[in-house]
Amino acid sequence: MLSSKLRRKIVQFIENAITIEELEDWYVARLPLLLIDPHSTDSDLVSAIELGLAELNAGIRDENNLRHFLEEALRQAAVSEAISFSETEKSEKRVAY
Repeated sequence: MLSSKLRRKIVQFIENAITIEELEDWYVARLPLLLIDPHSTDSDLVSAIELGLAELNAGIRDENNLRHFLEEALRQAAVSEAISFSETEKSEKRVAY
């Protein structure tokens, strides 16, 4: 999984440090690694990028709106990971007793 690198690339796009084409080139080259676990936050983020790109190409979104959309996807991924970590920690404590 490439979680931190994927997040960094998305943040670079959000901050206008790279173009959407550069983000797309980067993640497409790494798709097999990003999609190893279809239930991971990496997969969720790739899905968000692909949906955003499709909507951009269809004229549903503009690049500024896509940046906001991906920023929200990053927030949701962070919350999801925090909840998952918390649940894992609780179950490990139960097993320890």
